[in-house]
Amino acid sequence: MQQPTVTCKSCGNHFQGKYCNQCGEKVYHTHDKKLSHFLEEAFHFITHFDNKFFRSFWLMFAKPGYVAKEYSEGKRKKYFSPVSLFLIGIVIYLIFPLLQGMNISFANHLNNNRELHFYAIPNWAEHKAAAEHISLAQLAEKFDHVSPKFSKILLIVLIPLSALNLALLYRRKRLYYFDHLMMAAEFNSFYLYFSFLILPLLTILFSKISGFNLDYGDTIFFLSLQAAIVLIVIALAFRRFYEVRFVTGLLKGILFIVMFLLMLHIYRIILFSVVMLFI
Repeated sequence: MQQPTVTCKSCGNHFQGKYCNQCGEKVYHTHDKKLSHFLEEAFHFITHFDNKFFRSFWLMFAKPGYVAKEYSEGKRKKYFSPVSLFLIGIVIYLIFPLLQGMNISFANHLNNNRELHFYAIPNWAEHKAAAEHISLAQLAEKFDHVSPKFSKILLIVLIPLSALNLALLYRRKRLYYFDHLMMAAEFNSFYLYFSFLILPLLTILFSKISGFNLDYGDTIFFLSLQAAIVLIVIALAFRRFYEVRFVTGLLKGILFIVMFLLMLHIYRIILFSVVMLFI
């Protein structure tokens, strides 16, 4: 039996079926406006979201680089976008902050830039304090009050910056920037979940269960452990995504980490600039 012809309410196109073949608009019926249908749609979204999210989250740790590879090749139905994984991580991080993370105090901003002989940041701070007729200590108090939220939200800039690094490291692969962007999003998602959520949480749980008072932070043990795990994950991800040998992925992983640390300085400058403009 032939389906009736429908006129699209959005673009005026005449078609048959449930969706317009010109603009994709769905044909809505009386049933679609009922509360029962709304509850069905909500249930479908929640269960579908859970399946895709947890599958992608697990693969990010079990098979590094796999989700980014699948997504960049157009196999997207079963997975969460690496960028979406990262954004959800930021939301979780905002709600349940276990660590200071990328947040840096006003004093550290000034001291770090003085050590690097980059005096634009300290000079800006002094001029702003003078212009507002307040002391540097008062400016620091205002800065440190606003900075934590911005430091988490602005983590998003790490993805395009990381993608630029990957494009330089693997320029001979002649991939699109989008491909590097997917790999960068997956790596930064892993780094966010692992370093700022999972590892601190495991440390807290272990301390409570064992009775040992472990303080997760910038200690030699935790920094070494974190660096070793991150490097192995990067090497495995590079091998899978860029189709290189593990040794090649390991060597380029070391270069990437060095570039990533330099990139963090750029992020800190961006963070300082944004916060200074908003206080």
